[in-house]
Amino acid sequence: MDGDGADLCRIGLDIERVDSVQILTQYTYEKQWTKTSKHEAMNIIEKEMPETDVEATWEYILAEVKKGKTVTLGDCRFKMED
Repeated sequence: MDGDGADLCRIGLDIERVDSVQILTQYTYEKQWTKTSKHEAMNIIEKEMPETDVEATWEYILAEVKKGKTVTLGDCRFKMED
C-alpha cells in the first residue's frame, strides 16, 4: 500500500477527534468554565436566543470553537476544552 492510505487513516482519526470535541460554557457572571453536553448547550441556546434556529446556531458555535474561537451568545460563552 502506498502512503495515501496511511494519510487517509490519519485524517480520519483527526476528524474523529475533532467531532468528539468537549464544549465548555461560562456565563458572564461565572468565573469557571463548565463541561457541557450538546443537549445542555442546545438548551442554553434556546434560552438565550429563543427566536433563533437552535440546530443552526449549534452548528455555527461548533464550527467556530473548532477554530479555537470563543463564541458569546447572550450571557453565555462557548469554547473548546484545551
